Amino acid sequence: MMSNNKRRKQKFFSEHSKCCFCGGDTPAVEQDHFPSRAIFDDRQWPEGFVFPACSSCNRSSSRPEIIISFLSRVHTIEENEKHSRAIEKCLTSIEYNYPGLLKQMQLSSRQARNAVKLYGLPKPENSSYSELPLLSLDSPIINEAVTIFGVKLMLALYYKHLGKALPASGGIALKWFSNLQILNGEIPEEIRSSLTCFSVTQRCNTSLQDQFFYQYGKSEKEGAGFLAVFRMSFAIVGIVKKDVSELNIKDRIKLYKPLSEGLIKRST
Repeated sequence: MMSNNKRRKQKFFSEHSKCCFCGGDTPAVEQDHFPSRAIFDDRQWPEGFVFPACSSCNRSSSRPEIIISFLSRVHTIEENEKHSRAIEKCLTSIEYNYPGLLKQMQLSSRQARNAVKLYGLPKPENSSYSELPLLSLDSPIINEAVTIFGVKLMLALYYKHLGKALPASGGIALKWFSNLQILNGEIPEEIRSSLTCFSVTQRCNTSLQDQFFYQYGKSEKEGAGFLAVFRMSFAIVGIVKKDVSELNIKDRIKLYKPLSEGLIKRST
């Protein structure tokens, strides 16, 4: 007799037969819970965020999500024992998988002083600038991790809201913002105001909006745009078009293609 779990999987793949991450032509053989359970408290990820994937695309974000899990927790307002344990687990995992990265994230006194001045932060009292709870996110490793995660997130949300995979001819314009940049108002208001739909993320009627929410706008003809925020720790903005040539790229916005064999293709 077929189990309920196997029956649900069969139904899922009958309705979602192609991987939604690599152009819509590859058979889906796995269910990808994305964003990963590890990003959420008690591993309770939002309902409705299971996507059809090939094996390569499913695994493409496994290591980057180690970094994402940490980044999503660096600006938690309510710190408690659960949060501290989660942070400690993230730090241990980063040190094991990315040796030396935590040291790269430490700011010098000069860098911290410049950040205090740039963002109007309170000056430290009875301590040095280097002791401030600030991190450097300029590492190429961090940027690559957020990029892989961000492109995959845009592809997932596009599939979720337009009901089809972004074709190989499509493209994604992507940019991400740290918590300081969010608080400093660096996310363009024209992007916020143009994304008029708001997500509802929850699990068993418990809201997860404080951990992950997003605004979006969509059009069958024009494509889609998304602004995703994780615990006010960082945000990702993505514009997704079926035809990459339709993207109007401004300064410092990078352009990417759908995943191919688990890897991001940078558009030329």
